Amino acid sequence: MTMLTPRTPARLAPPGRGRRERKAAELESRTRRAGEQLAGFSARPGAQVLQDLSAAPGGLTHAEAALRLERHGANVVAHERAPRWWVRLAKAFRNPFIAVLVFLAAVMWWQDPADPGVVILSVMVGVSGLLRFWQEFRSGRAADALKELVTTTCAVQRRAGSARGLPPSRCPWTRWSRAMW
Repeated sequence: MTMLTPRTPARLAPPGRGRRERKAAELESRTRRAGEQLAGFSARPGAQVLQDLSAAPGGLTHAEAALRLERHGANVVAHERAPRWWVRLAKAFRNPFIAVLVFLAAVMWWQDPADPGVVILSVMVGVSGLLRFWQEFRSGRAADALKELVTTTCAVQRRAGSARGLPPSRCPWTRWSRAMW
């Protein structure tokens, strides 16, 4: 079984319209492969899975956990950055309704540049785009604020002690979990 890491993907995501779409496709591909690996683990006996993951039924020792943490890094989920405000502003004007209004304003201007309808349609385009931008900007900020409120922990049981709550960044990565992210 080939194990993949986020630093060395098996193949690149198919080319899309932009970097964000490629990253989303790559993340989806990694998630699908990780799901397939997990399904494979669930079909095998527990002893075989522990052997594949270099683990033991009693769990990892503190030294083994520290070694894996040092070797593979912290177990944190990478979050996608929100686009810059000017990118959001430009995308707010990429809308079929706005395209129709711009086309109508261009036709009206071509027929009579002094027609007040050209100004009215231009103002409608500007207001529509700015309203859409402002709503998406505010909803993005609200979603970021909600993300800040969420904390993720996991229960880890070491051989020498009992279970305790740890943030995922303190949990060592195994080979199969690296393939997930």
